[in-house]
Amino acid sequence: PANPSEMLEQHGLEPASPMIETTLRAFYGVPPRPEDIVRWKKIARSSWLGLKRAPWPTKAAGKLIALIGRRGLKTSGLAAPIVVYEALYGQHEQHVAPGTPVHYVVIAPTVRQARESIKSIRALLDSMGVAYDAKEGEITLEGERIISVMTAAEASLRGYAIAVLV
Repeated sequence: PANPSEMLEQHGLEPASPMIETTLRAFYGVPPRPEDIVRWKKIARSSWLGLKRAPWPTKAAGKLIALIGRRGLKTSGLAAPIVVYEALYGQHEQHVAPGTPVHYVVIAPTVRQARESIKSIRALLDSMGVAYDAKEGEITLEGERIISVMTAAEASLRGYAIAVLV
């Protein structure tokens, strides 16, 4: 799959919402479908900032900045699919020394939200039938790929080979 939306589709899953699906497709620079264009006009409006509307991306972005309110599917809709997609299909391990674990990190503001993040990631992996080993705050996938969830207060990222930070 070329993006998280395709990954979900290949496993018989649907994105959390149509707007989340369009956001994922835009973030990965996938050519827009007609319905994406309609949604993008709502998502990418910037008039409140006094800016021009953002055009549809033509290539994958390096950063995603999203202003999403409470209960807006930030964790289960965006963070989990992105971190799982990158861990499974991103091929980041080719950029580190052999045997070096590659980390895919989600930083949550509170312990409660960190637990919710790990729960969402595990649920997605379970629904996709992906084998993993889980312990407190970490999910280890085959091939030295580790999805870590930590709180902002404990986040010390020095010394890790981090491929994705959410």
